[in-house]
Amino acid sequence: MLSPSAPQNRHERRTSAKGFPPPEKQNFTIPEIRHVSGIGRTKIYDDIRTGRLVIFKVGRRTLVAAADLSAWLASYRNAA
Repeated sequence: MLSPSAPQNRHERRTSAKGFPPPEKQNFTIPEIRHVSGIGRTKIYDDIRTGRLVIFKVGRRTLVAAADLSAWLASYRNAA
């Protein structure tokens, strides 16, 4: 039997010991961008190649800062 303070699902386990939520995600990988935006891999890499989506590398990982991701998505909202 679970104790009353035990997490009931995986989302509840992500809080710290003090009960604070985890920090907001600061950087995203390309697969994460595909997942959260629904935009295809080819379009993402085309926009990286043309400079429309700003990336940075950490070792072999390609990352996009959350602010740059928001600006990139907003550019499509404003163009529509």
